[in-house]
Amino acid sequence: MFYGRAYWRISQRYATGFPAAFQRLPYLEVRVDTEGQLWWQPNWSHGEAIRIPDADVVEFLSPLEGLLAFGWRAMSTAVNLDASADRYSTSETPSGWLKQTGGEDLSPAELDELAAHWHAQRLKNQTAALNQVTDYVESTMDPSRLQLVEARTYQALELSRLANVPAYLVGAPAGSGLDYTNATDSRGLLIDYGAMPYINAIEQTLGGPNVVPNGQAVRLDLNAWLRSPMTDGEPSPNDLATAYNPTSSSSSSSSSSSSPPEVAANA
Repeated sequence: MFYGRAYWRISQRYATGFPAAFQRLPYLEVRVDTEGQLWWQPNWSHGEAIRIPDADVVEFLSPLEGLLAFGWRAMSTAVNLDASADRYSTSETPSGWLKQTGGEDLSPAELDELAAHWHAQRLKNQTAALNQVTDYVESTMDPSRLQLVEARTYQALELSRLANVPAYLVGAPAGSGLDYTNATDSRGLLIDYGAMPYINAIEQTLGGPNVVPNGQAVRLDLNAWLRSPMTDGEPSPNDLATAYNPTSSSSSSSSSSSSPPEVAANA
């Protein structure tokens, strides 16, 4: 999602030669050389890269460009806005500055020390004391004038656009043509718009001939996420059974309550 690709290493195999266990390789620890060979340099290797055979590499390619490639500015802005909100939330006094009104001019180092001491003391208590040659000037800038609330709201909307997630699912106000949505619809829209590109990439990669035998496929079971509350006492049809046999949902609905719908086994 963030880098546009991911890597697994096949760590164990069955007697048939197909994978039995995988190990995720952090993207920042993986390097692909000019010949297409993959090298893994884990933190515990003390700088030594490990060559991973091509047959033991499972590469996931996202259909979308990584978020860090085109969305880094929006994420950086969101982090900065969050840091500003954190700074204002921990301040016991309004932001401002200390001004020397008399006496011998303080050096830059002494001014820095005075400001740091002032800030540290404000975190401990709200009562302050100044001498006759130092004044505290309160800044006229505050979160409302800086529009921090509006900026953070807009940034939440911007991040939802980057992730292809409907804005209302992250609490960002935005115009929508949907007059009415319920919890079930919202879960489905999150899958359709946000997660489906990645789900397809995972299914296609793990369903490849280097992972499973010919004739077998891998599908993510979304039933637990998309399931509606069981108000009638019967479970909802399994989405895998519906995908491979579209008539299963209609036949299950016409069956009696004593005969629950057939559930397809996970690949």
